[in-house]
Amino acid sequence: MPTPAEELRAAAQKLRETADAASPGPWSVNDWGNVQTARHEEVAEVWPLQSKPDANAAYIALMDPDVGHALARLLEHQADASDRLAQLFDDPPLIPDDHPALAVARALNGDR
Repeated sequence: MPTPAEELRAAAQKLRETADAASPGPWSVNDWGNVQTARHEEVAEVWPLQSKPDANAAYIALMDPDVGHALARLLEHQADASDRLAQLFDDPPLIPDDHPALAVARALNGDR
């Protein structure tokens, strides 16, 4: 079973790889309710399904690759902090099971 720090790093890597493969940000919602890049390239056509019109597109646009990279750095920062504390106190990683960063990592890793 992976340690919490390993879970955080795995999620950061997955997020960074996915963000690297995506069209560059920033993203926005165009007049037709689709997600587009700053160069007006459509990256996603979004149908509202059960949400209000443009809600899905606005969310996708908000979570552009720049946000993904920032989240990956945050997850790695938390993993590094856990490792430093573990070395300092000669203990296993000190991330509680209900830590918000670990919840994000588990959601990204598919381990909700």
